[in-house]
Amino acid sequence: MGLLSIGPIIRIFRQNRHVYFQKRLYQNDIKRYLSEPFPQVYSQKECEQFWSQIWERSGLFQRTYQNIVSDDSFRLLLPPPNITGNLHMGHSLTVSIEDALCRFHRMNGKDVIWYGGTDHAGIATQMVIEKLLWAKHHKTRHDVSQEEFSQLFNVWKEEKVANIRRQLQAMGTSIDFNHDYFTMSDQMSNYVNDAFIELFNRNLIYRSSYMINWSYYLQSTLSDIEIEHKFISKPTDYEVPGCDEKFVLGVLHRFKYPIEEPDSSEFVTIATTRLESLMGDVALCVHPSDTRYSHMIGRHAYNPFTKRKMPIIADEVVKPEFGTGVLKLTPAHSMIDYEIACRHQLPLISIFDDRGFIQCEYEPFNNVHRYVAKRMVRDELDRRGLYCGYDPHSHWLPICARSGDIIESRIVPQWFLRCDDARYIAELIVNQDNLSHSTNERWQQLKETLDEQSRNMALIPSSYRNTWKDWFSRFKDWCISRQIFWGHRIPAYQVICNSNPTDIWVAAKTEQEALKIAVEKHKFSLNEISMKQDTDVLDTWFSSCLLPLAVSGWFEGEPNKRHVNQTLPLSLMETGHDIIFFWVARMVLLSLLLSGRIPFDRTLLHGMICDSNGKKMSKSKGNVVDPMHLIDGATLDQLVQQNKDYFDSGFISDEECTELFRKTIKNWPKGLPVCGADAVRLSLLQSDFKEQKVNFDLNKTVKKRVFTNKMHQTVRFILIHVAEVQQQHGSFQRVKLEHENLSLIDRWILTKLANLCNQCHRSFDSYDLHKSAQLLERFWINDLCDVYLESIKFDIIEKRDNAEKLLSLMIEIVEKTLQLMHPFMPFITENLFQHLQFATSSSFEDYNYQSILKSEYPSSDDSLLKQYDHSYMNEFEKIFSINRKIRSFRQQFYINREPLIKMVRVASLNSNLSSYRSIIQSTIKHNECDLEFVNLYDIYKFDSSYCIKVDFNNDELSEPDTSKTKQNNSLESDEIYLLFDVDSDQLIQRLNDPKINLNAEKIDTLKSQLDKLHMKHFNENYKKITKIIS
Repeated sequence: MGLLSIGPIIRIFRQNRHVYFQKRLYQNDIKRYLSEPFPQVYSQKECEQFWSQIWERSGLFQRTYQNIVSDDSFRLLLPPPNITGNLHMGHSLTVSIEDALCRFHRMNGKDVIWYGGTDHAGIATQMVIEKLLWAKHHKTRHDVSQEEFSQLFNVWKEEKVANIRRQLQAMGTSIDFNHDYFTMSDQMSNYVNDAFIELFNRNLIYRSSYMINWSYYLQSTLSDIEIEHKFISKPTDYEVPGCDEKFVLGVLHRFKYPIEEPDSSEFVTIATTRLESLMGDVALCVHPSDTRYSHMIGRHAYNPFTKRKMPIIADEVVKPEFGTGVLKLTPAHSMIDYEIACRHQLPLISIFDDRGFIQCEYEPFNNVHRYVAKRMVRDELDRRGLYCGYDPHSHWLPICARSGDIIESRIVPQWFLRCDDARYIAELIVNQDNLSHSTNERWQQLKETLDEQSRNMALIPSSYRNTWKDWFSRFKDWCISRQIFWGHRIPAYQVICNSNPTDIWVAAKTEQEALKIAVEKHKFSLNEISMKQDTDVLDTWFSSCLLPLAVSGWFEGEPNKRHVNQTLPLSLMETGHDIIFFWVARMVLLSLLLSGRIPFDRTLLHGMICDSNGKKMSKSKGNVVDPMHLIDGATLDQLVQQNKDYFDSGFISDEECTELFRKTIKNWPKGLPVCGADAVRLSLLQSDFKEQKVNFDLNKTVKKRVFTNKMHQTVRFILIHVAEVQQQHGSFQRVKLEHENLSLIDRWILTKLANLCNQCHRSFDSYDLHKSAQLLERFWINDLCDVYLESIKFDIIEKRDNAEKLLSLMIEIVEKTLQLMHPFMPFITENLFQHLQFATSSSFEDYNYQSILKSEYPSSDDSLLKQYDHSYMNEFEKIFSINRKIRSFRQQFYINREPLIKMVRVASLNSNLSSYRSIIQSTIKHNECDLEFVNLYDIYKFDSSYCIKVDFNNDELSEPDTSKTKQNNSLESDEIYLLFDVDSDQLIQRLNDPKINLNAEKIDTLKSQLDKLHMKHFNENYKKITKIIS
């Protein structure tokens, strides 16, 4: 039996022996590393490279589970970097914030899943590949086959994904890279097809011809949010990609059309910026009340290029004060003109082909680029005596954010996503207060379609709530098709009947599936039809917006059972505010449409990374900082080469390049020193990233090297004297720290540490990471080193009686501080923590590596710190104030021991309050009333509650003094609110009870007071909550 029972053990050992021996190998490597003499000066590169490979070899960040849904889980999605290039400072900020949050939650015992991956970045990547194709082979994408083009993409992708992973690892990113996604993987393509087909079958995706934004250079449509607007203030020579000739913008051309006949002596003068579009003119339009042209309404103007008589009509949309007051209508190429043409039933004449070349009735202009034609039209008008000159004219120019092409309006058949109710739900889940009566009625209906976990989403900072509301109020159906190669090909097939294209489309994964659907649904005969798949691809953001559903496993369930999938929402979405509508809003829309759930509970938005002067980092400004240059260091030649690359790529002029060379040589004559990832992370996280701009000071980051060396030297001092004790006594035993044997200065530093623990917890709860990041550095330098270590070091150096006790206390304090700092500076804290653990182990063999990440995040509840936490006195004051408010509410509305209050919720960012549950529960005085502690961010979830602010100086249930309200009207992180779930009908009956003996006037007053406390009036009675945390 003994031999038989050992068989399974042997099999398990054989299956896991690789892991076992791998673990022994890296454990031995760590011991050898820690056994070496502790360096006199901190070496960032050596330390970070060593621990990075240890974390990877030990599988520290590996997850053995796919999805966790519990109160103890923390799940978030890393915004996927594009595979177009290297990571920049914006990525570094995102990674620093999210990694700090993940490490904090891991150290607090939560199961953390951080989903990472990369985005295929359709248009951007295709442009890069096309440039490489031209540079290396002098070919365009039209000169190679799709297979060759795809091969180029895949080689590029593999190289860039590997490089992005290396850079993320260099930043200390605690992601399990074994589970990375790629938005163009086979699995992701399958998910995208599933989503498209489902939405198509529900009639939410449709094909139609609308006026859209068109890039003639890319030969593709673009969405509004992919367009930048450039201001042209004066006549400017301009050029666009695909056109070899410069042209003038910033002018208003004046020309005249003959009235009725080509040889008429009567003319009408028009002012326009678009001379190149005259061949598409179909009418002229004036304002009906403009007396200058009232006699012309109903007559015709003659177009000399098309030889067409164009009606002169009236419409109130025309601005009489603009130009000459006459608007030429080119409805096929202008949104305003198109809307007027639809009202007056005018024809549409398209004169630009897909490339932006002229194709019109006037043959001399055909096959000419539209901006070359601008000059040719002017010359021809001038030759005919119809050109009248031009005037300077400032205007905004829509520019493609990727290519720099000028965007035009054009009518092209495209695929659109209809959002219907999802748009209103997405708007209202973050804006439930201050609703009009009709909107509130609609919300009450819509929210019934959602589960309880999807009725509220917090935007942090909530100043973006108004922006969110405004964007959705103007939201139009989303054009999701693009006319490029690199992307998810649309799984839609056109029915070809007897070799003739029809208007019927079906959505399917394969041609065979499409044929089957066409026969069964549309009643075609199999031998009369064929199927042709659309060549368009989906907007990159469509696939990116499916990521919350994809990573949470929603697509893995059976289609008819996906509604019971409980893996959404994720805990948090953290990203830059600049893509709130590119990505965040659309993720919400698609998640609501497909799953009926919101994709995440909260959205945390950080500001745009800028230089130290507050200017956006941009290659055209030459102020971009490469994070890898800071982490690994960069020679002067590397810095100069970076500027030269900007010049060669056309981002900066010759003069700007020369000035950058001068500044670089002056500021960094020896290049950039090695700063390490910890210094970069700490520098970034010490900025308030919730502001609109996050200013990054390169010089301050370089100076963080001094601080990391300060940390190193502090531990070096400890290790030197621990080694001396070991040499003298054979070993070092930590002394048990008792209150009685601690001096006043010992108690002082422990009080400081206890307060620091509280501050760190609060800053993570409120996402004010900059506060704890700054406090931790100040604590180490000012309190730990400049005060405490200076006061005790001679006791240790001179080996006085209390030396070992002081060493033990110093180790305890430093270890806890390293744990507090770990989310901000993972490498050095791991390094110093392991050196302390190794040095105080009883022997070489007894030391066993366990990452600092697996230790508990320090709290003031620690047995050593608890007795020195002065903030507990403040906590008791808060509890007493809460109890007084509960008593006041009960007394004011005559609630004794009746079960009229079903639930009391304490809304706060202070997680310590729940420790006092029994004290608060005793004030409620009813067993049937539950008590719950909720996060301040979730206050809007409880829209049927009655809300009272806990004012520490006032026990009345009165409205706050608005004169003392801050100008930004934001909730402060230390505020507390009580939410009462009250059976209002029973309460009214109680007030009318003859035993209470209240007159009608008093009852009406109490009913009015109760109504004012309802959450629907929260905004009116307390604060305009447009910023959840300042």
